[in-house]
Amino acid sequence: MKYASYEPAKPAPENAKPMQEVKTHESRDDFRQARRGAVAVEPGKTRVTIRLDNDVLDWYRKQAQEHGGNYQTAINAALREQMSAQDGALERVLRRVIRKDMLA
Repeated sequence: MKYASYEPAKPAPENAKPMQEVKTHESRDDFRQARRGAVAVEPGKTRVTIRLDNDVLDWYRKQAQEHGGNYQTAINAALREQMSAQDGALERVLRRVIRKDMLA
């Protein structure tokens, strides 16, 4: 049977803090008011999981790398642009159908 060998403790380096200055685990990490979840929550943003085609994601990442910025921000901007383009789309279709009916 082997036993661990005993080696005396090495002296502390010259720049080591005295023990009373070292913060203990309890004083350093007070989690009584902590909450689970994302570390930084941006107002108006929600974390989601979305599956995108690899080529789409690669394209946005490449654009962000070449032109600066963030690929997630670029995807968000593209979705907003699509939303703006769709605003009033149903109304335009209904007007076209009604006009067609009236002329017929």
